[in-house]
Amino acid sequence: MTRQMLGVEWETTVLYPAGHRSSAIRVQPTLKLPAGWQQASALPPARGQRPAEAAADGQVAFGEVSLETLIDSPLFAGRHLKRIELDPPGTPQPVVLNVVSDEPEQAEATPEQLAAHRALVTQAERLFGSRPWRRYDFLLALSDDFGGIGLEHHESSENGLRPDYFKNWSDAIGGR
Repeated sequence: MTRQMLGVEWETTVLYPAGHRSSAIRVQPTLKLPAGWQQASALPPARGQRPAEAAADGQVAFGEVSLETLIDSPLFAGRHLKRIELDPPGTPQPVVLNVVSDEPEQAEATPEQLAAHRALVTQAERLFGSRPWRRYDFLLALSDDFGGIGLEHHESSENGLRPDYFKNWSDAIGGR
């Protein structure tokens, strides 16, 4: 967590009864964000909300999921969040690149840079022979303060890189 962004790993926030399978426990999570912040997660939005939408009071409501799904669905939120659709509109099981950054200009990517991210999706589909997700959300934090992470989940990934990831693209090969 920084002044500009937040990462929520749900397993650090929940208590649940012993002796029960996490896949059998149903939950409907909610979260309150600071005014003006947006969030990104693979969790389905509550009925009537768009994926990154928060109410005027910062309240974000998600649809009902198993505790197992909640724990495997981290959330990134921040003052500066940009959603980039990596698939054409109407694609079943779409993939989205969600970039949360310290400053809005850090999330600006060129067509060439977005093509590299789209190629990653194409390669994953070729590897798996299908899209084994409802939708997939890349969660990318660009910050010196947020901390680096690279963790894969079923329908999302958590990635933390330096704020100049797009600006110094040719030098960022290790982060890709």
